[in-house]
Amino acid sequence: MGFLRTIRGVIGAAACVPAVLLISAPASSNELALSLNAHVATRCAISDINAEDWEDGVLRLETRCNAEQYRIRLLVDDRDIALDGAESLVGDAGIQLRSGQVLVTQHRPGARQISIRVDNPFDLTGALAIRIEAI
Repeated sequence: MGFLRTIRGVIGAAACVPAVLLISAPASSNELALSLNAHVATRCAISDINAEDWEDGVLRLETRCNAEQYRIRLLVDDRDIALDGAESLVGDAGIQLRSGQVLVTQHRPGARQISIRVDNPFDLTGALAIRIEAI
């Protein structure tokens, strides 16, 4: 009969990641099996905003998210503003516009550069807010 030992610890560089390491070895064998399971918290952030082409209604964002899908919302006075289009400039992400929001689907987490076009940017009054969240 083999033995099973569970070691619980914390692994992580920038953030703490709870992990469970299972070590098992059959009694009649020289083999050892390891299994590591970790749960990583979902984090999304906008790391850069480029508004150099805002007079043309173009806003470029650099996003970082470890979720498969996330959305970006542009708001004025807590209301979504009308978007004209969006595209991924760097990274292989699928981009869709739905109800004034940009939906991003990615196969691997990492940095993405996304260009968003806004209808009539100078007709907007109030402060512009940009929100990103995993879905």
